[in-house]
Amino acid sequence: MLQILTSLHKRNGALHRIPSVEKCLSALLNDIEIVSRSYLPVVLAEDYLHQLLKLVASIHDQQTKETTAAAAGKLGIHANLDGVELVVEW
Repeated sequence: MLQILTSLHKRNGALHRIPSVEKCLSALLNDIEIVSRSYLPVVLAEDYLHQLLKLVASIHDQQTKETTAAAAGKLGIHANLDGVELVVEW
């Protein structure tokens, strides 16, 4: 029983972190909205969170390289893209 409760607590933590990581990703991409597909395959919250964190880290690293090398903007994107949607799949 204790293992089940521990497992639920860990998964619940991932579920609570996902919206903030999606918001961070959106901010890195000039406010592109991060959305889910209308039909979702079964995916563990931890796996999705891990993929989001990898994507955020990769984009952040690229932006850091660009900024350091040429004082570039966010991935070369300078317009507000808040009307654009991005579906992150794993």
